[in-house]
Amino acid sequence: NPKFLYKNKITDVSMIKTSGTGLSDSTANKLRLFDRNTEVSWASTGSTSGTRTITITFPGSVSINRIFVQGINWDTFSIKHDSSVDFSTPISFSGNTQTNLYFEFNTVSVSTVTIAITSTMTTGDIARCAELYIGLEIFEMNSPSGQYKITPAVSQVISQLSDGTYYKNYMRSVRNFNLNLQCVTESERTNY
Repeated sequence: NPKFLYKNKITDVSMIKTSGTGLSDSTANKLRLFDRNTEVSWASTGSTSGTRTITITFPGSVSINRIFVQGINWDTFSIKHDSSVDFSTPISFSGNTQTNLYFEFNTVSVSTVTIAITSTMTTGDIARCAELYIGLEIFEMNSPSGQYKITPAVSQVISQLSDGTYYKNYMRSVRNFNLNLQCVTESERTNY
């Protein structure tokens, strides 16, 4: 069932530190980790082998229970908190072939989250990540006794230009959805 998540706990590039042999990183590159645009990705520019590390340091202790990564090419990697502590469900992969991964674990209070990428799916590639989310689940949508339908809310705007002609803008990046619910219980309604 669909799940609703709070806003990403990563809110500023100053929270992100990257390292790796030869890795050259910039503010613009780090912003790509959490900018919600999966068409551009963070890359370990200059570092194509060895361990590449992404460390997120929060301004204080934060509670989290969900992490997802999208648009990755990581073959062998691990995600830990507070230097080297595993989550209740350890996140450690060797031989990964998935480009999008979603992780659930028991709520834990953390100060740092560290991602250590040891190898990529193709040897010699720079490591990539189009989106990194670290946060909390608000609630999971229960399946109503009737039905629910989730459809992307694609948007387009037709603007009249000063010369009297029209120009159509089509938004191809969908960030909103319409939920059409029927037979929702009272307890489920309070979640919304």
